[in-house]
Amino acid sequence: MKGTLINLETFRNIGKKIEKIAEENNVGYIETAVDYCEKNNLEIDFVGEIIAQNPNLKAKVEYEAETLRFMRKDKS
Repeated sequence: MKGTLINLETFRNIGKKIEKIAEENNVGYIETAVDYCEKNNLEIDFVGEIIAQNPNLKAKVEYEAETLRFMRKDKS
């Protein structure tokens, strides 16, 4: 986070906002997260932690990454 103070409610809503933007605009979740960071002056690692704590969004990002071959599919 680049000098921006984010309250707990905003922290909780960032994942929901990314998910909503991606779905409404038919854009990938990864692209949406990166764009959200750029537009809101946030570090990608910060938003990555938010995504990691949101099981629904995390699963969607992982599926997208696997589909795009950014990461290996889990064999479990």
